[in-house]
Amino acid sequence: MKRLLLSLSLIIPLNVLAAPPPGSNPNSEISKWYRSLEVPGYWNTVIKCCDESDCRTVQARETVGGNWEILVGEEWIFIPPEKIVRDKTHPAGSAVACLRPDNSVRCFTLPGSAG
Repeated sequence: MKRLLLSLSLIIPLNVLAAPPPGSNPNSEISKWYRSLEVPGYWNTVIKCCDESDCRTVQARETVGGNWEILVGEEWIFIPPEKIVRDKTHPAGSAVACLRPDNSVRCFTLPGSAG
C-alpha cells in the first residue's frame, strides 16, 4: 500500500505541471487539433498523444536515412520513427513536438504545407 501511495504521489505532481499555456482556450480549433494526435500503441491499439500543455512548434531537421531531430534548448533530440504522426500537419505547417517533462518525445508531426 505504501508503494502505491508513493507511486501516486510521484505521478500527481507531473499532472499538475501539465497545464495549458496561459491564455489558451481548450475549446479552440488548435486545442482540438492537438488532442486529435495519436500514435500506434501495443497490440494494434492507438494512443492519444497529447494536448496543448505538452505540445509546441519546434525547429526540426531531417537527417541521414530519413530520420528526424528537433531542437530543444540547444540540443538536437532524435525522434523515434514510431512517434511520428504522419497523417496530420499542423494548421500553420509547423513541425510540432509533444514532450514529457524529461523532454522525451510523446509524438511529433512533420513540417509541411498548411491545411
